[in-house]
Parts: sequence; structure tokens; C-alpha cells
Amino acid sequence: MDHRRLPSGGNSSGAGTETAPRSSNAARFLVLCLLCALLTGAYAWFTLARSADRAGGSSLPPISGSLDAGPDRSDPAAPERLSAARVVAEETSTGAERLAERAAGAAPATPAASPSAADAANADPSREDAKAAERLPDADKPVATERPPRVAETESEERADPPPGRRFLVRHTGLDRSHGFLAVETGRPGERTREATPLMCHRLHFAAGRGSCLMVERQFFTTYTAVLFDAGFRPRHRIPLNGIPSRTRVSPDGRHAAITVFVSGHSYADSLFSTETSIVDTDTGGLIVANMEELPVVRDGQPFYSLDFNFWGVTFAADGDRFFATLGTGGVMYLVEGSLADRAMRVVTDGIECPALSPDETRVAFKKRMPGSARAHWRPHVLDLETLEETALAEDRSVDDQVEWLDDNSILYALPEATGSPIADVWVLPADGSGGPEVFLEQAASPTVLRSGASVDTRITTDG
Repeated sequence: MDHRRLPSGGNSSGAGTETAPRSSNAARFLVLCLLCALLTGAYAWFTLARSADRAGGSSLPPISGSLDAGPDRSDPAAPERLSAARVVAEETSTGAERLAERAAGAAPATPAASPSAADAANADPSREDAKAAERLPDADKPVATERPPRVAETESEERADPPPGRRFLVRHTGLDRSHGFLAVETGRPGERTREATPLMCHRLHFAAGRGSCLMVERQFFTTYTAVLFDAGFRPRHRIPLNGIPSRTRVSPDGRHAAITVFVSGHSYADSLFSTETSIVDTDTGGLIVANMEELPVVRDGQPFYSLDFNFWGVTFAADGDRFFATLGTGGVMYLVEGSLADRAMRVVTDGIECPALSPDETRVAFKKRMPGSARAHWRPHVLDLETLEETALAEDRSVDDQVEWLDDNSILYALPEATGSPIADVWVLPADGSGGPEVFLEQAASPTVLRSGASVDTRITTDG
């Protein structure tokens, strides 16, 4: 008989050591579930509390009517109608000839209708209810305590007046219930008005009755969406995005929209960022170019390709086919010119980021990364497309934006009021290197000039 002795405690002790970890794991799981429930409830309470706190704050009035709808696209068989005034205001002589050929035989265009009581009467009544429901604050935006919301702008000697009769689309950045919403700014000396639309946009652009609104929707999960909308700010198509929205541009004829997102990284200052740029049809919402990396590129007459290609900052010519963009590879930023019809691009020059084609199509404004700075610092420049000569503009602050041309003489861009501030202002700057920056539109970002009607002389002049 084997008289070997069992360890102290015998089998009962062994069973206890096996059961204890199971009980401990179950307890930990229950504690984690309880913590998750508490955090979820706290987040919901915090969101509702912030909504209640900000509900009493000032906000922009809702917009009445709609913008110029651009060419009539309600009937695909109907001829495209283009306003002669828009041709004069927007296009070069070459671009005007192309558009005139496309519009040959079209009926005379009716003048662009400004918002009126008739527009409001014809609007869908349910939109007013939708506006009230959608005008909730962005839960992730900080609330200012040291300064009240400034919806109505005040005049100052350092602020440039928007030209009479001009209108702009902007992202409202005031800390009120309209923060982040797309708004229409009407600029007249001494009387500036801003009306909110139902769309909340991280980035936006608009032309010829079609717009692109890049949305960041933060709930329990953050989602990214491109909303293609019409002149009445009614969404026509919603396109899910694969990353953080960065840039968008609508072609002057309203047919195409370019959309850039960060697939990895979240800033052009990141060393390892990756972008995805698509071009879509604004009428159908379909992809024309799923990813610009699929288009062939030629440099110095030879095929040019690398696995690290990134494209961003698309800007269109008047015909809606020709475009410019930034190609980044190997730490070098190239300006490329392309054609949607040819589905090809060529390298023009290097050192160019986020180009914006001038209305006369002779220059591109861009941001240039300046050497010798520990942090990324971009200065706005203008490139002559014929001579490839660069002109540094009179702005010493870092401008990480794709600018908008106010006219052939001046550019617009947004800057935060302070580092990390959710409040931004739109500045205006002469495009010839003279003068200096001036505040143009307060509490605004992502400006779009509504180019309808006859052009006016809006040259910015400054002393010195």
C-alpha cells in the first residue's frame, strides 16, 4: 500500500485555489460593466447639461430662401443654362468660350434670385422644424466663459469691409448654438448679416448651385460623411468617408467635387500622414475618381510613381475638367496638373501645397513650408503658371489652409484666434505681396465666395 501523504489541505484546498480566480474574474467583469455604465450615463448627462447651458445663448437667424441654383439640372434633357453675368465674373476668356460652346442654343438665363419672401413661402415647412431640431451644440467644442458670443460684427479700423452686394458661405465659429453650422454672410459696409443653414460642416465649398459639406458627427462613435447639397441647402447625396475630413472643392461649373480625408494622421504637419482624395459627380453622387493615386503621373516626360504617393488640395479650372493638386512623395510636395477626361496628370513644379487657382486662371495661391522652424510653418505664396515665378505674400503667421480667391487681386483664408481656439476669423491679403492681412469676416472659417452677378472692383489697398 502506498502511504505517501497528501499535501496540507488535500483536495479541498486545490479546489479552492481553482474556484477563487474564477470568482475574482467574474467580480472584475461586473465592476468593469458597472464603470462602463456609469461613464456612459455621465457622458449623456454632460452632453445634455452642456446643451441646456448653451440653449440660452445667442445663435444665428435661420436662412430664408435659397442661393442661386446655377444651371438647371432638374430635367437631364434640358439644355444647360449659364448666366452671362457669371461667365463675366468667374471665367477667363478661354473658359468663357468653352462654357459658351456648352450652352449653345440655351434659353436666356434668368437673373440669380436673392433670398426673398417668395422663396420662404415656397420652402418646405418641415425644414423649419428640422432646423430647430438640428441646431444643437457640438458636444465636443469648449464653451467660452471669458467672452460672449459675437454674432453681430462691429466695425473697426483694422477690418476690411466685404464689397457691397457680395455674399459668402462660411463655417460659423462663434461659441453659440450655431457653432459649426454653414452660414450665409452678406457683406455691406455698415450692415453685415449672417444666416444659419441646417448643415453643420467641418469643411465646405460651393459653386453653381452645388455644394460639398464635410461632416464630423460625434456620438458614441465618430463618423465622417460628405454631404452634397443644392442651392436650398437640401442634402442630395451622403457619402461615407474613410477618415478625418481635410479639404473639399467644387468645380466652378458645379459638376464635380473633390474630397480629401486623412486615412492616417490628422495633420499635414505629421511626418507619417496618409491621404485619400476622391472626385465625385455632384448630380449622381457617383465616383469619377475613387482615389487619385489610381491616375498615372508624368514628370519630365517619364512615368512617375511611388508607393508613398499622397494627393490633396484639388482646385478646378472653369471647364470643370482641368485641375491642379498637390502630390506628396519622399518628403517633396509637387504641383500637378490633370484632366478628368484624359485621366492623367503631369508634374508642373515642386514646393507647392494646397493650390487654389485664381479666377483668371493665370496663377495659383498656395502654402509653402518654411525651413528652419521646429514646428511646421506655412507662408502663403502665389505662383505664376506661365513663368513659374513665386511671390511671397505679406503674412508671417503660419497659414495651414487652402485659400479662396476673393477676386483676381486678393485671397481669403482662416486663422484661429489663438492656438487651439475653436474660434477662427477669415483674413484678406493682397495677392501681389504688398500690404498686409486684415480681418475680413469674424468668427468664420472655410470661406466660399458666391460668384454670381457682375464682377466689381474689390482690390484691397493698404498703406505701405
